[in-house]
Amino acid sequence: MTKNEPTTVSLSDISGEIKITELFDEFEYVTLETSDESIFGNIDKLTIYDNKFFILDNAKTKKVFVFHNDGTFSHTIGTIGQAPGEYTNIEDFTIDEEQQRVIILSYPSAAYIYDMNGNFIQKKSLSSSLFWNICSYGDGFVCSTNHQTFTTGENAYLLFIFDRNFNLKRKLIPVLPIQVAFPPFIGTPLNCNEKEIVYFDNFTSTVHFINRDNIEVSKSIKLALDGEMPPEIYADVQSFMKETMNYSFFLNAFFADGKLWSSFKIKGSGRIAVFVMDFSENKKILSWSAEGFIRIFLRRNGYFYSAMEPTDILNGNKLFPIKAKTTKYPLENDSNPVILIFKEKKR
Repeated sequence: MTKNEPTTVSLSDISGEIKITELFDEFEYVTLETSDESIFGNIDKLTIYDNKFFILDNAKTKKVFVFHNDGTFSHTIGTIGQAPGEYTNIEDFTIDEEQQRVIILSYPSAAYIYDMNGNFIQKKSLSSSLFWNICSYGDGFVCSTNHQTFTTGENAYLLFIFDRNFNLKRKLIPVLPIQVAFPPFIGTPLNCNEKEIVYFDNFTSTVHFINRDNIEVSKSIKLALDGEMPPEIYADVQSFMKETMNYSFFLNAFFADGKLWSSFKIKGSGRIAVFVMDFSENKKILSWSAEGFIRIFLRRNGYFYSAMEPTDILNGNKLFPIKAKTTKYPLENDSNPVILIFKEKKR
């Protein structure tokens, strides 16, 4: 195997049914203050810093909301508009802990930089490529194009590495020879941790690991699905809608602490498979689930973080036992989405 050749892990041996409660337990939720200033639509990204929740709603309000860990609203960062410090849309955000900044990624590939209180600092234009995800990795930033940009030429790469001042350092992983029409189905395809940068490419079902020290791809792992959807189908929206049932493809994935937690649709049946891989011990769980899977945003101090709609709790959640964490805000049908917290179940 050459340096750039991925290792293959077959996902064809799907076993019997698995339930969410066989994977996770200790489910709790935190309600968030809901007021005229703090109400938002969806939790599209969640991170924690300085005992605060930073929440991206890129569908309805198009800004980052900051809440204290008891659910009390603190402030927002960024806003839609044409004035200095305002952007036309928001794709992603990241926190630069070293320099105490919040970076909002906006189309077309511009970084809007704010302090932790939401005060605008400056705007940086990054590239002629289109960036859709960003993360801070300590020495700088990583942006991903998700195969939705140039297919040839000097910018035909999946990952772009920048220093702390957003000067381009290098480009990694050539993109597909066709431009993909869809954003990734994966909620957080780009993940930066203390040791490495991880990108989950659901269009090729491949996980790329980048060493933070030398900014080189240390390994790539191809997750071989039975009846995997070919990239050319992703390139055309009508073809994808027509052929959805005929192929398998990933729906979600999250990497943390050496483990990949993911799910994919099984061709022909419409069933959802759950795939958990411990890369450090080369162990895997591969089963189908009638319950689907939980979208994971974050893992911190042994806990996973996700989100739920208030109605899913008030109407009676039947998938797993859940209780309210100590919080000062009542749960109502028109409340903000809640933050779901849970742990991995020991097996």
